[in-house]
Order: sequence, then C-alpha cells, then structure tokens
Amino acid sequence: MNSFKKALKDYPMSAKEKEKINSKLAEWKKKNSNIPDNIYSEHFLPSENMSEILKVILNNYSGDIQELKKAYKDECDIRHIRKGGEIKNASPKKIGRAVEKKKFITEIFAANKSYFMDEDDAKDFVENLIENKLAGIMSELKMDISLYSAWVTWNKDKESGEPFFFLKNDDPQEILAHLGMEKHDDEEEKQDDEDIVLLLLTFEKQDNLTLYRPTIADAGNSNLFCPPPEEFEDYGLTMPCKDSKNKIGYKPERKPEAVCKPLTIDCLLKVKELE
Repeated sequence: MNSFKKALKDYPMSAKEKEKINSKLAEWKKKNSNIPDNIYSEHFLPSENMSEILKVILNNYSGDIQELKKAYKDECDIRHIRKGGEIKNASPKKIGRAVEKKKFITEIFAANKSYFMDEDDAKDFVENLIENKLAGIMSELKMDISLYSAWVTWNKDKESGEPFFFLKNDDPQEILAHLGMEKHDDEEEKQDDEDIVLLLLTFEKQDNLTLYRPTIADAGNSNLFCPPPEEFEDYGLTMPCKDSKNKIGYKPERKPEAVCKPLTIDCLLKVKELE
C-alpha cells in the first residue's frame, strides 16, 4: 500500500477533509506540477510523516499556489527529510554527487560561514578543490560541503565502479539528462541549460554513512523527482527529462539515487568539472 492510502488508513480523516485535500492537489497539478502525482504514488515515506504533510496541505492554503508550495516545502524540510528508510540490495563503495558549480559555491559558503570571509573566498576555495590544491588541514577535511541532504548516485552493476560511468562525451547535458537536473522547479528559476557548469564529485562511501531512499519530502518542490514503481523497494530512481534524447542523441536510463547527510571533504576522491 502506498504512503497516501496508508496515511488515510492509519490516521483517518473525514470524507470532507479528503475531498478538500484532493481538490487542492488537483488545482496544484493544473500549474504543471508533478508533485500531486508524486504524493499519490509515494511509497517509501512512513504513513505518520505523510499524514502530517497532508494536514499542512489541508490547513495552510488560502487559494494561492505559491503559499501552498511554501507551506509544503517548509513542512518537508523541517520534519520529514531522510525518512524513507535505508536503501536495500545495494552496497556501493563509491557514490557520486552532481551539482551546478554556482550552487555548490553558495552551499559550501552557507555551510561554513565561520570559515570563509565571504562568498568570493568560498569561490577561491572551490577552485582550489577542483585543482586539488587544498592544504589538507583538518578544518578543511571535516568541512560539510552542503547545508542539507546530499543526493547521490552510484554504479548499480559494480560496487566499486565509478558513479558517473555512463558518460560518453563528458557533456553536462548527459548528466542533466540521466539525473534529471534541469532547473524547472519554478518558472522564475528557469535558465539556459547550455550555460550550466557542473561539478561531478566522487566520494568514498564510508561504513558509517547511511544512504536513505528518497521521498517526496526530500524532493520538496522539485518537479524533477518521481517515486520508483510501487513494486520497487530498493532505492530511488532518477527521472530523465522528456526531451533528453534530443539533447544527447541517445535515450538515458534511470539511475539509482539516494539521499544522505551532508558529505565532508575528507571522503572526496575526485572532482571533475564539466562545461
């Protein structure tokens, strides 16, 4: 049973409340959002967490979709991240995180404001990281490189394999296609994918690092997330974008994905810049 149905079973609501939730989700979907469909198809999130999210949808919406999106994301971020349970039938030795370079600089600065003087200082740090010129002092090695959860992928066919093994042309468009990373979460955030510079970060998977199956709560307001089929229980699967084949010349496949706590530099094996 998926999380939505189980939440309504374990934490019953009145017929009127259910109708109100369904009505709000239907209106949200009309705004070209995949999130309502994802809420209905989510199956990793425990019913208690889904129930709390549904209550927010029920009670925090006056007719403004932006207000609903904010209330939904705030609830997800504050109380329900990394609740999908540990991944199953996978024990990767290497994990990879792909991130836009500008975003990475902003993230590492936000996570380490006591270390950097300003964002330009963080930018210089990232350039040194790319060129493998860090001093290697402990304060740098133990530095979190994001404020929030990290989304990671791996080679599902080879435990010690390279996570970005599928790259054929070292083209950022390939990463965007396979991992579904274009910025289309919000209309105002759209940008030309041709201008994106990506960093591919490969980490050694530490024994004490738990990889969690991603849920709608981890995805927040992203339209580029889709729960895997309900019969698939092992881990998340990326959602390649619809026009990907036109951009890279071949059809991308869904890749494994998980979320974990912020990663640290001491586990970083290599960085590759794609532009």
